[in-house]
Formats: sequence, C-alpha cells, structure tokens
Amino acid sequence: MDKRLKYALIGIFVILLLWMLYYIQSVIAYIVISAIVGMIGRPLVWRLQKVKIGGKKIFSNTLAAGVVLLFFLFLIVSFIGLIVPVIIEEANTIASISQHTQAEDTDGPIYRLGEILQDAGMIPAEEHPRGYIIDKLKGAINMKAISTMFSDFVGSLGTILMGLFSVLFISFYFLQDSKIITSAIFRFTPKTSREKTALMLRKIKDALSSYFMGLVVEMIIVGILIWFGMMMLGVKHAVVIGFFAGVINIIPYLGPWIGGSFALSIGFISHLENGINAEMGTLLVSQIIVVACVQLIDNFILQPRIYSRSVGAHPLEIFIVILIGGTIGGIVGMIVAVPTYTFIRIVAYYFFEEYSFAQFITASMRKAEQSKEEKS
Repeated sequence: MDKRLKYALIGIFVILLLWMLYYIQSVIAYIVISAIVGMIGRPLVWRLQKVKIGGKKIFSNTLAAGVVLLFFLFLIVSFIGLIVPVIIEEANTIASISQHTQAEDTDGPIYRLGEILQDAGMIPAEEHPRGYIIDKLKGAINMKAISTMFSDFVGSLGTILMGLFSVLFISFYFLQDSKIITSAIFRFTPKTSREKTALMLRKIKDALSSYFMGLVVEMIIVGILIWFGMMMLGVKHAVVIGFFAGVINIIPYLGPWIGGSFALSIGFISHLENGINAEMGTLLVSQIIVVACVQLIDNFILQPRIYSRSVGAHPLEIFIVILIGGTIGGIVGMIVAVPTYTFIRIVAYYFFEEYSFAQFITASMRKAEQSKEEKS
C-alpha cells in the first residue's frame, strides 16, 4: 500500500475516532466519574469485607459495594439537603428587608458609606443613601433569575437523573470488581506488551488512588477548619458553610474562591436579621481572615503533599493543565484535568519514551525513579 494512502487512512481513522469520542463525551464523563468513585470507594469496600462477627464475614463483595455506593449517594443528598434550604432562607432574608425601615435610619456604617458614594456622584442626590444601597443589595438577589434557574433545573431533571443513574450503575461494578478496567485493556493489548502494560496500570492505579484519597483528606480538613472558624465567630449555618467549602474545594483553584465567597455571603446576609450595624464590618473582616488562613494552609501544606506524591509535576505545569481542562470541559474538566494528565504522563513514560515531548512531561517521574534506584 502506498505510504501516502496509508497515512491518509490513518488520518481519517483518527478524525473519525475523535468525532465519535466528542459525540459520546457524556458517556465518557459518566465512565470517568464512575472510575473516580471506584478508586475512592474501593478501599472502603476492602475494609467492610474484613469486618467479622463471631469469626464470620458480614459483608460480601457485592453487599460491601452496595453499602459504599449508598454512602456516596447519602453524601450527595445531604449536600443538596443542607445547601438549598440555607440559600432559600438567606434569599428570603434579603427580600424581607423593609425599604421604609431602612430609609428611616440616618446612622450607621451603611448610611455613612452611602453618603460618601453620594458625594462622589455614584448615588443620585435625591436618593436616600442607606435605602439606595439596601435596594441594590436586594436587587442582587434576583428572585426572577432564581425562579428561572429552578425551572431550567426541573426541565433538565430527566437528563440529570439519567446521568446520576448511569454513574451509580457503572460505579457499582467498579466497586465490586477493581479489575474490570484492567481486564478490558488486556484484551486489546498484544502479548509482547502485556508485562509493560501491567506495570503501567499498577503505576496509574497507585498514583490516582493516592491523588483521590489525598483529595478527600484535603476536603475534610478544609471543611472542618472553615466550620470551626465560622463557629468561633458565631456565624449562623457554620456547619453548612464548612461542608460546602470542603466539598467545593474539589475544584482546583476555583473551588476555594467559591467556598470563601459562599462563607462570606452567608455570614453577612444571616447577620442582616439583627440589622445593619458596625459589628458587621468586624465580622466580615474576621471571616476574611479565617478563610485566608485556611487557604494558606491548603495551598502551602495540603496541596503540595497531594500533588508531589501523586502527580510529581511542576506547579505551573499543573496550572496550565487545569486551565486547559476548564476551557474544554468547564468545571468537570477542571476536576478531571489532573488525573487525566497523570494518566497521560504514565502512558507516555512506558510507551513513548523515545519522543522528546514524552521525555519532557515525564522528566520529574524519571528523576524520582532514579532516586529510588539509588536509595535501594
């Protein structure tokens, strides 16, 4: 066969393959999420299988997988059940502020701020300074927008439930049989490459398991620290704030900002029930200090340990990978960017070591392997 024709056919095959992958990207997302659940939950399955009463095992492999899956489902339902009522309550707090009551007050930090803004021409002269700011604050909580968003959510409920069912169904089999993926890969692997493939898969499993278990520990620590800090400040819904901050921390770089903003917003809005006073400024500053301290602990203690042990890549390299993942797949892309890149690096390390690009992205891995060999 002519070389040009051969390359043309290969090019067409690659294009068709990429098109097919793009067309079934939702299915791929379900499989990736299920694989992540399997990696995190499999150690829990092993622990349950070791539980004995009277010398007899209580949990079979299937039962243990079902219990762990129900535990994950309980966490999801608890997250929604805790967060949604708090958001609705705080939205109602904003909406219930009486414009007339605020307009009668001519003192306090909000009124003085309004006067400054009015003198600067940012608030019309005929408007009441404090009333104008409160009105804008109320307008920021657009109940119509919230209603539209809720309607869109209900409209997409069928797709969401289908996706949740798919993830739960696939995750169950990943939890029940940890070798289901490796067995499928070996079916398409030539016999001459199976030994190297086995080493590669073991390396991938160890790296990703370490990464996700470290991520879970990071989420728990961040959530507890935020909860404890908010509780010490007397902030309402401190448990919910800590829970949300911990869970949302799974999103690299963006998650901490969302969690911190949520904590500050809930703390500020819930304090409106007691009226706007000078204490709110002190509370806001205290909350900012708590969130900043927790993020410093996360950025300089927790994250370096997770990334150095499991990924072993340069921070700039990780940032670019997460940026690319976010551009391609949004928040989900950001979450799976690091494990996907870890997978690619390990595959390149074992099968594409002769290429300069593969040598570049796996340089740190090679150094780590060399240091291990020198120590041993």
